[in-house]
Amino acid sequence: QTEEGGMAMVLCFVLLAAMLPVQVQAEERAQIARASDFIDDYNINFYSVGGGKVRIAFEVYATSVMDDVGATRILLYGGPSADQLLPVETFYESTSPNIIASNTSSHSSSVTFTGQSGYYYQALVYVRATKDGVWDSRNTWTSIIRA
Repeated sequence: QTEEGGMAMVLCFVLLAAMLPVQVQAEERAQIARASDFIDDYNINFYSVGGGKVRIAFEVYATSVMDDVGATRILLYGGPSADQLLPVETFYESTSPNIIASNTSSHSSSVTFTGQSGYYYQALVYVRATKDGVWDSRNTWTSIIRA
């Protein structure tokens, strides 16, 4: 029995060791999918600020100084329950100029929406970086929150 127990333990270690590199590679692939020649990284934060207000804050990091970097649009959905979300507001770079910046390598900003207390909200955020007329963008859904 001790020989079989020892063999089983060795087999478990071999299996664990074989699984470890796969997890690391998956994390690396996820980071590569987020990054590009223009966008190095980005973060989106979505939270309730009280009184039915929600705030979407973001940071976009470019690979170098870009012609523009930031968010191009933020679509906000809301409703009385998490499974009944409908469009309630859209923020565009043309109507909310603070969400995009020129001649910089990073930009952070936020937008606030006053909705209804107790309602659920979710946002879809589009980030972009542009250099010499060529651009790259990514979009990300936030989690659903309750205001």
